[in-house]
Amino acid sequence: MVMLQVTLIFLCLLLTGCPIYLYDNTTCFATTDPIVYVGGSGPGNYSSIQEAIDNVTNGSIIVVYPGVYRGSLRIYKSLSLISVEGGMAIIDGCGGEYAVRILAPRVWLTGFIIQNSSGTGVLIKSFSSNISYNTIGLNHIGLEVSSSDGNILYRNTISNNVDGLHVSGSSTGNLVYENTMSDNSCYGVYVESSGNSFYRNNFLVNGQHAHDSAVNKWDDGWYGNYWDDYKERYPSARRIWLKGIWSIPYEIPGGGNLDHCPLIKPYSMMERIVGGVLL
Repeated sequence: MVMLQVTLIFLCLLLTGCPIYLYDNTTCFATTDPIVYVGGSGPGNYSSIQEAIDNVTNGSIIVVYPGVYRGSLRIYKSLSLISVEGGMAIIDGCGGEYAVRILAPRVWLTGFIIQNSSGTGVLIKSFSSNISYNTIGLNHIGLEVSSSDGNILYRNTISNNVDGLHVSGSSTGNLVYENTMSDNSCYGVYVESSGNSFYRNNFLVNGQHAHDSAVNKWDDGWYGNYWDDYKERYPSARRIWLKGIWSIPYEIPGGGNLDHCPLIKPYSMMERIVGGVLL
């Protein structure tokens, strides 16, 4: 899926020469700046992602070829950082405090393995960024949204960290959906900020799936999240097959938040709705 997304971006550029539009349900970014490349064998390609970031302008697209890129990244410009073959480019924090820090608004980070920081794999301290199709693991905190608004976290796998995702500070309006939080030894998600939304995520084999001491939405009114401990916690719940959800809301520890529409089955990007049934 990531490879398809990147291929479509290239086709748009090569066939039309027009501005490239990167968008999802809520945001749209455009650029007429040239694409620059990191890795690979092309003439003029950068060997370092940070060097590319330092030399491009706001709105640029940085395409990264497969390889292991060691050292922390500091993204302080509004740009798109895309792995040309999703999951084949690795950003390794080498035990530093961060693997990736996003300090500018409207950043796209797509298709990477991000790993091996002593602190946070991806730290967002900005607004309106899109973090999607990444695998984030082997960090203390996989991904943290800190005092940041309006970001989208979409179809990431956040696993094998101490804590998967933190939402802290005065962060609001962030949308977290269709991600998988798994095998995090302490928390899958730890939330201290209000006004955020979490739905269609999978919570699997975490020490504790979620903690929310603020006020947030854990379903979209139709679908919530998949919790692998649901049947253990609610043995008397009934399946509502026409909606694909359980009959009893899932209580989020830490406060009074509820997932009113807990999913019967793990959510998958390949799933679809047929006749009102989540398949």
